Amino acid sequence: MGIPASVVINMLYKQIIIKKGVPFPVSLSKELLAQDEMGKDTFNTMMAKELSEAKVNDSRPVVDAIADLKRDIKEWTS
Repeated sequence: MGIPASVVINMLYKQIIIKKGVPFPVSLSKELLAQDEMGKDTFNTMMAKELSEAKVNDSRPVVDAIADLKRDIKEWTS
């Protein structure tokens, strides 16, 4: 897109302040894969799904997302 990373980060911070939470769903799958570990079609499908959720403002408060992450990490390490 040609937008410097610093500008994108500032945009994200402003959206967090405006929405009082992360402006997109944040979750971890039970099976964590890096981009280079998945096929191009899988990656593109995942990105399209997340983009469509962001466009309809399907977001949650950051405190809820962090609580879920902490719970999931506890489950993974148990």
